Amino acid sequence: MNIIANIKEETIQKLKILVLLLLIFFTTSIQAQKTSDGTQNIETQSDKDWNELYFAMAAYGTVAEEQAALKESALKLQQYYDKYFSKRSRLAKAFFENYPEDKRHDQALNFFFDVGAEPHFIPKVISDSLEQVLAAIPRKDHTKFKRLLPVDYEAWKQWLKTGDDMVASVINSNSSLERKEVAEFQLIAREFRKAIKFDNALTKEKSESDFWNRFEIHYWGYIRLLLENHFNKYASLEVMRERIQNILSLLKHFSSAASNAYWKYFFETTGSNHPQSDQLGIKAIHELAAENVAAIDALKEVDYSKPLELSFTAMDGNRINLEKMKGKVVLIDFWATYCSPCIKEMPHVRAMYDKYKDLGFEVIGIAADNDVAKSRISDILKKTGANWPQRLDKGSDVSVSFHTLYEIKALPTVWLLNKEGVIVDRNARGERLEPLIRKYLGLKN
Repeated sequence: MNIIANIKEETIQKLKILVLLLLIFFTTSIQAQKTSDGTQNIETQSDKDWNELYFAMAAYGTVAEEQAALKESALKLQQYYDKYFSKRSRLAKAFFENYPEDKRHDQALNFFFDVGAEPHFIPKVISDSLEQVLAAIPRKDHTKFKRLLPVDYEAWKQWLKTGDDMVASVINSNSSLERKEVAEFQLIAREFRKAIKFDNALTKEKSESDFWNRFEIHYWGYIRLLLENHFNKYASLEVMRERIQNILSLLKHFSSAASNAYWKYFFETTGSNHPQSDQLGIKAIHELAAENVAAIDALKEVDYSKPLELSFTAMDGNRINLEKMKGKVVLIDFWATYCSPCIKEMPHVRAMYDKYKDLGFEVIGIAADNDVAKSRISDILKKTGANWPQRLDKGSDVSVSFHTLYEIKALPTVWLLNKEGVIVDRNARGERLEPLIRKYLGLKN
């Protein structure tokens, strides 16, 4: 009996401990689900749907699945990505329509128009003959592949209409003017990306540059018209300056002729004769256009056989002027936070900087980013050890981007200047860098 009693007593004690642990766990769980004001935070259906959308935007399946797809043909790879683009688009649309009062409503609209949620609209059924033709195209021949890739035009038109309807619902609501502007600008960005896709599919010969310059000014004219209608509609908003800057700076990468022509057009049409010339947005555009027209004219006069003229205030507040750096060999690194090869090169540049700085070698970084990227830039500089002056080339205090002014169309671009300040190399990186530094410092290799 004593043994049985002892067993029962031991069992009861264990049960008490178990109940106590469960109670502690349950209490902790409840507390973890409370917000800072003490109210219970219960995951709603909107939270679940948002999480599904958010995580869908973050990845293309598992790493193993994507790695397997990368080993397939170009067509299979495009079909793989298209599946995720379509899913993202569908989830963003559903969230936007189902939760109009949710604070994440506008972000769902942004996700829908994100380039990573725009399907290729590849038909489910492709003829065997066309599939064989596509499979035979080398991956490096992107232009031909894009021209031959079939499109489900009905699905494409429906997607365009869906986007139009989503934006219209915001414009026709009681939303603020600022919110309506953001939504409507999504349509311009969409049309701009669409124009880029078609333009990238064209084969342009350098010998035909005059023809293509004339073609591009007319081809991109639709985007200019959309921008003009947009800033006339939202003339009171200063953000118009940023809208014009972003589109025309990107356009310059595809057509300098069109970008330059439109800057001059906006300068001429937003002056005192404009019916809304007193509005903040129109004034901002006119000032920006004037700065860019001046830069365009200045670029025509740039003589690269002479010392480069460049000055700016670095991110750390110090004033940088190439005129005062004469007598030193200077490396100018044009880079961006989205350029992996640029970042990968930085530790090597740091090693060269440490080795030759006392002998007259200097480095300047020109980051093609805006104010939003400041913390990201700081993290990169800290991790790579890049301790030289940096210019935020698209910051709010910048009137003309050096990437735009000097027509930097590919990254990384690394210029090396001799002691007189003249550009002597435009690809001073990798294994080529140290011999070039030694050469222009006058050291023996």
